[in-house]
Amino acid sequence: MASPHDPIGGLIQNLVALQRLGNGLNREVQPLLRALFDDLAAQIAKLDPTAPDREAYRRLRLEKLLGEIEPLVGQTFEEVRKTLRQRLAEIGSQQADWAGQQLLGAVGSIGVDITTGRIGVNFMKSILDSQPFQGETLKGWADTQKAATIRRARRQIQLGMAQNETLDQIVRRLRGRSNGHGGFTSGVLGTTTRETEAIARTAINFVANRGHVETYRQNADVVKGLEVVAVLDSHTTFICMSKDGTVLPLDSSDLPPYHYGCRTVVVAQIDWKGLGIEPPDPGMRSSDGGPVKSSTTYEDWLKQQPAAKQDEILGPGRAKLFRDGKINLRDLVKQDRSIVTVDELRKKAGVVAPATDTGDT
Repeated sequence: MASPHDPIGGLIQNLVALQRLGNGLNREVQPLLRALFDDLAAQIAKLDPTAPDREAYRRLRLEKLLGEIEPLVGQTFEEVRKTLRQRLAEIGSQQADWAGQQLLGAVGSIGVDITTGRIGVNFMKSILDSQPFQGETLKGWADTQKAATIRRARRQIQLGMAQNETLDQIVRRLRGRSNGHGGFTSGVLGTTTRETEAIARTAINFVANRGHVETYRQNADVVKGLEVVAVLDSHTTFICMSKDGTVLPLDSSDLPPYHYGCRTVVVAQIDWKGLGIEPPDPGMRSSDGGPVKSSTTYEDWLKQQPAAKQDEILGPGRAKLFRDGKINLRDLVKQDRSIVTVDELRKKAGVVAPATDTGDT
C-alpha cells in the first residue's frame, strides 16, 4: 500500500486510471475515422475505374474523386480535434484536482493550506490550443494527420486506378481487410487509426502533467520542485529511464511527454524542511517484479534485476557496461534526446569492444 503522504506511491493507481481514460478516448475517436472511410468507399462506389481506358478521361475521373476526398477528411479531423480537445481538457482539469488532493493528503493534516480546484476545463483548452507537445499543438497534430491521410488515400487510389483494380480492391487499399469482428486491419484506415490513437495517448500524458504542474505551481510555498517518475518495467524508453528521479525546478519546461506514448509523469517534491517537519517514511510503488520503495529510481531498480533482464532492457553491450559500472542510465541519451551508440559508450568509458561483438547499437 502506498503511504497517503507519498506522492510517488499514490501515482500508480492514477496511471492505471489514465490508461483507461486513454482507451475510452480512443473508442470515441474510432467511429469518426471508420465513418470517414465508409464515406470514401461510398464515393469510390460511384465510379467505374475499368472503363473507358482513355488516359485523359481516367485522369479527369481521378481528379474528381480526389477533389471529394479532401473535404471529407478535413471535416472528420475537425470533429476528431473537437472531441479530443473537450475530453483532454476535462482530463487535464481532473488531473489538476487529483494533484491538489494528493498535496492535501500529504500536508493538510498539519494545517497547511492547499490551493485546489482552480484549473478548469477552459484553462486546459487554452493550454491545448497554445502549447505544443512533441512539437505540435493539438490543432497542429490534427492538421498533420489530415494531410497524411489525404496523401495516403490519394496514393492508394492512384495505384489502384493505375493497375485497373476493381472497386473492392481499391476500397480494400483504403479500409483494409475485415477482421471478422466488424473491424478492419491494415489499409490507410489502420495506419491513420494507430497514429491518431498514439497522438491521443501522448496528449493525455501532456494534459495530465500540465494539470499536475499548474497545481504544484499554485502551491509553491509547499512544493519546491518536480520529480520525474518513469514506469519501472521493460517497456520504458532510454530517455525516460535516464530522467527517472530527476528533480526539476517548478518553472521547468522540460516536462513529459518525452516521446509518443510516453507514460512518464512529474510529481511534487514537497518542501518538508521548509515546513519544519520530518518527511514521512516512503511508501511503495509498483514495478515489474513487485512493489519497491517509492524512493527507488529506475537505475536502482535495474541494478537489482538479473543479467538476462538487464540485457533485454538495455541490449547486451550496454548492459555489460552498466553492470561493470562504466556507464549510468543518463549516459544513454544525448542532450538532443538521440540515443548514444554502444561504440560511443565504450569509447567514452575507455573499453575495447570484445572480439565477438553483441551487435546491439
